Amino acid sequence: MIKIAIFDIDGIMTDGRLTIDESGKQYKSIRLRDLDALTEIKKLGIKVAAITGENTKIVDCFHESYNWDYFYKGCKNKISAMNEIAGNENADFKDILYVGDGKYDVEPIQSSGVGICPCDAYFKAREVADIILNSKSGEGIVEEVFAILEKLNKSFDNDNKENVDADSGINNYVTENINDHITAIKALSDDKELVMKISQVCKVISEVINGGGTLYICGNGGSAADAQHIVAELIGRFKMERKSIPAEALTTNTSILTAIGNDYDYSEVFERQVIAKVTDRDVVLGISTSGTSSNVVKALKKSSEIGASTVMLTGSNKIDDKIADYIIDMPGKEVSRIQEMHILFGHILAGFIEKEYINSNP
Repeated sequence: MIKIAIFDIDGIMTDGRLTIDESGKQYKSIRLRDLDALTEIKKLGIKVAAITGENTKIVDCFHESYNWDYFYKGCKNKISAMNEIAGNENADFKDILYVGDGKYDVEPIQSSGVGICPCDAYFKAREVADIILNSKSGEGIVEEVFAILEKLNKSFDNDNKENVDADSGINNYVTENINDHITAIKALSDDKELVMKISQVCKVISEVINGGGTLYICGNGGSAADAQHIVAELIGRFKMERKSIPAEALTTNTSILTAIGNDYDYSEVFERQVIAKVTDRDVVLGISTSGTSSNVVKALKKSSEIGASTVMLTGSNKIDDKIADYIIDMPGKEVSRIQEMHILFGHILAGFIEKEYINSNP
């Protein structure tokens, strides 16, 4: 149950832009409907707080324009402020919903019970967020967060009732997640252009393998697990008995990963493996829900220089289409939904490769 909603100011309540007139006066704008949404959040019984690293007259105006339960300005240690708020409210971090967009918001987003950022937030904030909003900075973020809090409250409003009522609340939460998954699946199915791109990528990767090449896959965190999962289906067996299919996850050798990460930089952990292993006969698949993971991007760019085919499997964020030969941008408002679409792609890919491989290697 969310007890506290904490907001950054610049880039959340505002769009992060600063307007300066000819006299040198500075201006920032705020949507009045976002202030109304703060009031609606309070009506849910949730404490409302702001934590900003800035300490300006503009920040003072934000402080004075709304009756915040807590307001921290000039605060560089946001985790410390969150601890103080949680202590005052007899709450844990799991009871906090945090909304931020910058590099100083990454740890609070990751540490809170529900971490949220706008769709144009700093890339690391998007990577760790539980929910990436449809809204951009300053464009109705608080309104969208209110809708999320209403939904969360409906899922948990029976927690203090009898067990049967509690079970009903859990069932609602489970059903909502299932419905969100179905929505993402339908969005994929309805996107004929994306379906065609997936078909094309399956064909390209299959042709590379049947031509004597190898499929290399890389990614971080859950995407690393997906890389290993897909490779396991090919090296072992997916649905049919056949010879082992040449594929490798660049995420498994901890000695290589830690040596490069320690001696060079973590952004090079896949690129240096690409230099050592990949040829112009191969194909490299990078997995990144944000599409901006630096080590994945570097690996794909180096693979392209070598002459290998390249694929980026990502989410719905717009990314540079020069990162790879093919970009598979799966639908999903949340990272978890995007990851579910990624493993669906992995199973589709494994099944197609297996079928074509058997036909070419009886």
